[in-house]
Amino acid sequence: MKKTIISIIISIVITISISVLGTGCGGSGGGVYEVNVPIPIPPPAPPIVLSSPALSHNRIFIGSPEGFLYALDATGNSLWNFDTTASINSSPAVSTDGSIYFGSNNGTIYSLDQQGGRLWTYTTNGAVHSSPAIDHLGRIWIGSDDGHLYSFQSNGDTHFSTNTGAGIRTNPAVYGNAAIFVGNNAGRVISYDLNGQQRYSFTSGTAAVTAGPVVDSLANAYYGTADGRMISLDTDGKFRWSFQAGNAIYSSPAIDEQKNLFFGSDDHTLYALDQNGSELWRYNTGAAVRSSPALFAESSIIVGITNQTMLHMSMQGSVINTFVTTSPIHS
Repeated sequence: MKKTIISIIISIVITISISVLGTGCGGSGGGVYEVNVPIPIPPPAPPIVLSSPALSHNRIFIGSPEGFLYALDATGNSLWNFDTTASINSSPAVSTDGSIYFGSNNGTIYSLDQQGGRLWTYTTNGAVHSSPAIDHLGRIWIGSDDGHLYSFQSNGDTHFSTNTGAGIRTNPAVYGNAAIFVGNNAGRVISYDLNGQQRYSFTSGTAAVTAGPVVDSLANAYYGTADGRMISLDTDGKFRWSFQAGNAIYSSPAIDEQKNLFFGSDDHTLYALDQNGSELWRYNTGAAVRSSPALFAESSIIVGITNQTMLHMSMQGSVINTFVTTSPIHS
């Protein structure tokens, strides 16, 4: 099973490399490239990897459904793995000193060194699906299914902890040296300053916050909900606008320099909105979009789809290339 996950990771790395090469060559024919990576038999179908890779110090770090955090070199060779005994949906974050932070569904938050040695752990009272954010002072911010937002110093000492009232499965967002934003399963978005003082709280109804929040350069927040709304708040937490998609939104929006938003939905659609929430275009992807789009040099978009494809699209909504992967992309 370890080899299966490594094969999937190598496939993702190779696919991303090909997408970069395809753009560099200026291809515009909408061609399909297939990545053929050997996968052991069995299992009959590869497990779904929900953790996104972190790239740092010429290494790739990614979690797996079997509970391992893997470290790979730049060519995809396995360097080491760390067993948490429970699925890892949390995407790792790497600090400037090389420390690796992530959570596991066993309820534990981990800090490892670059060799995979354990630096410290903290056990919460719920699974940790949330991915850590690191602020300008190197403090770690992460949520748990126990409803708490936690913050730790780099040495593992607790900096801040508060109960938001419902489980947190999305990722906190740090805004410069000023604020942290987090959403929970009760539809509440809360912003705190970096000392833990609440700045605002906004509740959008009972539907869980399932994507974001993401914050733009003006501290406006954007987040998706389980009932298919993309919502924007201003810097003081006041409602700006809401856009209704056809199904749940698990795809956190990417924001370009003009503050246009790009995100996907379980309604099989990739959306582009302007900064006022008006639709610019939509594209039928043929399957749910649960990954977060990435902006490529502010000139195109790359997004993974759950039907084992990756799309490279123009900012105007036309397909440049389609890439085939060996497993559904959820992160």
